[in-house]
Amino acid sequence: MKIRKPTFYDEFICIGGDCPLTCCGGWYITVDKKGYKSYRKMGGIISKFAKKYILYDKEENIYYVKSDPVTKLCPMCNEEQLYNIIKEKGEDALSGLCKEFPRIVFQTCVGEEKYLSCACPQVVEMLYNLDHKILFVSELGTSASMNDIQMIPIWYSVNLQIREVMIDFIHKDELPLWFRQFYGMYILTKVKDDYIKEDYDSVCSEIAYYCFKDYREAVYEAWNKIEVNREQQFQSMYSLVCLAAEQIKKLFI
Repeated sequence: MKIRKPTFYDEFICIGGDCPLTCCGGWYITVDKKGYKSYRKMGGIISKFAKKYILYDKEENIYYVKSDPVTKLCPMCNEEQLYNIIKEKGEDALSGLCKEFPRIVFQTCVGEEKYLSCACPQVVEMLYNLDHKILFVSELGTSASMNDIQMIPIWYSVNLQIREVMIDFIHKDELPLWFRQFYGMYILTKVKDDYIKEDYDSVCSEIAYYCFKDYREAVYEAWNKIEVNREQQFQSMYSLVCLAAEQIKKLFI
């Protein structure tokens, strides 16, 4: 199974008490069933925490942490902004979202992609201090071999091809990152109608056309000649990003 991840993915280390915005509060913190049972057996403050503050959501079929009513943080987060479970049992004892964040993994039938969420200030700091282009590396995982993968539907195969083309373009092209991101979403909007009609040959042909080097450079040159109000430009691009995000979700559901 192929794994793709940024070159700096394995360099991430939580800075704990030095973090300017702790991830231990302000959002929906989930715990897997195995972790919940493990916490209950640990005894002491961890066991008390699990029994009192980890609740079960029947509708979502998931365990989640009830925040402290005063601090609005997870009750395991102490005054030094450090996690008591880590202090008591080490990082390996963590479960669910607490163990994974800010790491994000997307899985397909042929591999997985690993990213770091910019919701974490330390990840933003890492990106800010990066002195080279954002690069990705590929490696083989041990969870499965290519021989174990069964035949997949044509629409899924097309989705994977689209992802490969988009990632390759954003990764390797020399135009500014903001334009590569914008242009990648622009391409998806252009092939949307043919994709919905399941005209996959046209989808592939259109993507090849729009990815043609001379064409995208002409678009970039034309874009730079347009005089616009920066605030309006931001709002327009924001609307486009939101629209593209919804389209991308539909492509992979």
